[in-house]
Amino acid sequence: MSSPTDGSGEQKNAEIWSTRLQRELLALTTDNAPEDAKEEVTAVLPPFCKVKEHALDIERGNCTVTCLIDLPPSSSPAKAGGSTASPKKQEATSDEKTAAEGEDKAEDTTEEKTAEKAADAEKADVSATDDAAPAAETEQAPIIVTMDVSLQKKADGSVDAMAVSYPFLKPVAILTSGCSRFPNGSTIQDGDMIDIEMDWTPSLHLTDAFL
Repeated sequence: MSSPTDGSGEQKNAEIWSTRLQRELLALTTDNAPEDAKEEVTAVLPPFCKVKEHALDIERGNCTVTCLIDLPPSSSPAKAGGSTASPKKQEATSDEKTAAEGEDKAEDTTEEKTAEKAADAEKADVSATDDAAPAAETEQAPIIVTMDVSLQKKADGSVDAMAVSYPFLKPVAILTSGCSRFPNGSTIQDGDMIDIEMDWTPSLHLTDAFL
């Protein structure tokens, strides 16, 4: 059975959580935030990082914030779709100058085969370019990260307002999309959790977690 003190503690935790998030979301998504809050966010969030969407349900204790990180395009050459190689032209190697009909026919046949090879090579290059286009677009797609800063839940799914939660607990970061933008050798996949490697304190904000 809960005591009045327990109820008061739950209410206080829920108020801290909701007040803090509403303040941060206001600063991140509108121009009507207090000046000190806007300056705080602007000083931390770089131009290539912006809030894509957010969802806050105070009654159910749920809140997610999705951020789009649009890094500059990579200067390294694309992995697929390399340079197009042109077929080598066959040159006459015989020093003899004859006008025999047999030699003329042989030359005509050689030229036809060379033309066919060139046409096949061109088709292959076009096909490779078409296949490489989607891959190039994927490599340049922005990274999208979702922060889950919801209140803790009990086994039955109800809100556990007494449990430690944001801002005293760091957000849960999930890579929504953009795993192709990570360095070669990375094993991270879309949908994986991302560890926020920092000593979290209540003085930090969502913007710090995104970075």
